[in-house]
Amino acid sequence: MQRDAISAVYLDAASKAADLIASAPVTAKWNEPSALAEFAVSGLAGHLAWQVIGTSARLNDAASGTTIGILDHYARSSWVWGPRWTRKRTCRSA
Repeated sequence: MQRDAISAVYLDAASKAADLIASAPVTAKWNEPSALAEFAVSGLAGHLAWQVIGTSARLNDAASGTTIGILDHYARSSWVWGPRWTRKRTCRSA
């Protein structure tokens, strides 16, 4: 996929994420528990927002030729291997 096409898809997804985060159903439940046991709705919204910001930085990395593969990314990520993530994850029903 060419850079212009990737940028267009990214901008479309970022716009949808912003719309979702600002939507009435999300803001009405902002401080309530989410479907994930350890996150409020605001925490999941923040996680989604960070994906938009992080993806922007990764697209800039790609333009400069400094990318790494996804498996290398996770292998290098302390949050993947740290003690917090060794607990069994739970999910609430929506």
